[in-house]
Amino acid sequence: MAAGQTKGETKWSLKGRASSEPPHSPTWPKARAAPKKEKEKGKNSEKSVSLCFRKAPPLVQQVQWGIKITGLNFTDMPVKIRLQRKGRKKAPFYHIVIADSRAPRDGKYIQRIGTYNPLTVPATINVDRDAAFDWLMKGAQPTDTVRAILKFKGVFYKKHLQRGVAKGALTQEQADAKLAQWIEGKEAVVESRREQTKQRLEKQRQMIFGTPPAKPEPKVEEAPEATEVEASTEEGTDAEA
Repeated sequence: MAAGQTKGETKWSLKGRASSEPPHSPTWPKARAAPKKEKEKGKNSEKSVSLCFRKAPPLVQQVQWGIKITGLNFTDMPVKIRLQRKGRKKAPFYHIVIADSRAPRDGKYIQRIGTYNPLTVPATINVDRDAAFDWLMKGAQPTDTVRAILKFKGVFYKKHLQRGVAKGALTQEQADAKLAQWIEGKEAVVESRREQTKQRLEKQRQMIFGTPPAKPEPKVEEAPEATEVEASTEEGTDAEA
């Protein structure tokens, strides 16, 4: 225990100077900049200030004081909506997952809410809108690419409508009707673009390989008419008689 320190009191030291006040407080003593390593070339030298704590402060105080702990970032939401890469080399295929921001990109995830294939024209996107909206309302932060995907699929538009419902600007039935109309129009645009791509590829194939020749129709032997068969059977019965 340092001199002048009572039991249960935390003492902080900065370059041998002790203080009972936490860092970043108005009464914290000013740090003395000491050169750590000087470059041989160049006019400016690298200077750093090191903090030496005799006892680590509680985690709550570290968060309040804004001290960044190695491996943790309290400024960002720990839950992310991001892409998880699948597929072979030069043929990417992605899963849209809910995962911890500290987890590896292709590591463990909480929930998978959709898929994304950027190789098709237009890109093939399958997303569970209700699950994505639920996680957004819980505070999960999407990445830039996932944010664009969710806007394209109408998840953020649903969030916008629900804010209007919460404020009383419109009812839940009106919000659902607007969302359904918006999704129907968007799906029609995507389907028309998909048909245009299909026609363009077919036209390109015909320009390269030409129009295939028509297949000859197979010859089908006609069955004898029923009257001829009946007449032949009657002649046979008369001859026997």
